[in-house]
Amino acid sequence: ENKALPNLQSDWDQSRLDSWWNAYKEVNRRFSQVVAQLVTGGDIVWVHDYHLALLPRMLREARGETEVVVGGRRTHSLSVVSVADPKEDAAPTVRPIKMVFFIHVPFPTSQVFRELERGEELLEGMLHADVVGFHAFDHARHFLNAAKRILGLTYESLVGGLIGVRHRGTKVLVTVSNVSIETDIIEALLAFPSVQEEAEALRKKHEGRSIIAGIAVAQRLSGVGLKLLAFERLLTDYPVWQSKVVMLQRCLIAGTRRVDEAETLREVRALVQRIRFKFGPQVINYEEQVGSVLPIDQRLAIWSASHVMMHTPIREGLNLCPLEYVFARKEPADPGVVIASEFSAVSSILNGALRVNPFDIQMCVTSIDCALSMSPNERDARRGRDIDFVSTCPSGLWTRNVLRDLSDTMLESKKLDGVGENSPESILAREIELGLERLDLGALISAYE
Repeated sequence: ENKALPNLQSDWDQSRLDSWWNAYKEVNRRFSQVVAQLVTGGDIVWVHDYHLALLPRMLREARGETEVVVGGRRTHSLSVVSVADPKEDAAPTVRPIKMVFFIHVPFPTSQVFRELERGEELLEGMLHADVVGFHAFDHARHFLNAAKRILGLTYESLVGGLIGVRHRGTKVLVTVSNVSIETDIIEALLAFPSVQEEAEALRKKHEGRSIIAGIAVAQRLSGVGLKLLAFERLLTDYPVWQSKVVMLQRCLIAGTRRVDEAETLREVRALVQRIRFKFGPQVINYEEQVGSVLPIDQRLAIWSASHVMMHTPIREGLNLCPLEYVFARKEPADPGVVIASEFSAVSSILNGALRVNPFDIQMCVTSIDCALSMSPNERDARRGRDIDFVSTCPSGLWTRNVLRDLSDTMLESKKLDGVGENSPESILAREIELGLERLDLGALISAYE
């Protein structure tokens, strides 16, 4: 019997794109107006994430940095530059602020990004920062390709392994850096009686079973459905685990993507019900909670009681939960095993994790079986690969590293200043940037036809 699916309307409405874009610009504009009143030349402004991608450019415009001074050299901070008359040339210039733009979510491939009607404006906005940062090399590579294919900008390797994009007559530094957890806070919380009692309660509830834990937002990109399909296949193909393992899954209902969340919850609930019907209620511990974050004491209790942490998003920026798990299982606790999706930023950080493609169900099943069967020595060795980074890279150190990259950018600008404003190199760079025309695909196709 075929049952009609409920008529869930998508949140996306192409006809409303102009109003959404205008609202997005207005939010960025208001930020730029307020921040412009708070900063002076030489101050550092750090802009976080895609919500404010237009802010770097708008902020420079709000401060009048259409012509700025870097060191002793004048350069234009806007893409379209007019020819100034002598009077304008004699006008005082504005000392620029220093700006970092860090994006914490995956940056799409250039083929996907170019489908955005306003993608060019978003790139221009980001490139008015001095440093553009990402958590994963793939995300930085996608950004560089988008800048090259959409804006026609080139990038080059700099001293120290840095990458620079030539824009506005300067070089914008593109960096990849990662941050870990605040270990001092987590160390203290792990000793809380409430955390230890909750962890012990979970162990007793699932006594005799290895706990595979996961916490995820109830959205399609979290990959919870794929994880449950893999767990179901494990119990089917490896019957020995039916009496020895339990999946502990918490789904968070953020309320930000209602249609996505409704469809995801419908799928997940159906899979949970099917697994319980086939193998019994004792093989899965599933709960839902309203909110985008599970309280940290509850998370730490789950990590402390779990033998395996399974994290299977199909797209994700940096999620610190796997790092929390590694730290919660540090000595003298028994080491745990992380199974991490190759599409998550954390998979490139945790060298001891088992990497999986969530779409490859059999691969996930094999990895779960491997994690459950792993010898204590191998589990300890895998923990050893990650515990140093997890324990020694808090947000303070990450902040200092990003600011060091910003300082390197300023040094690079001074090197360019030393070449001279009217040197052949500087003149050629400006002429290339200002004279570069975007390829007219229509004319190209018609020429071949």
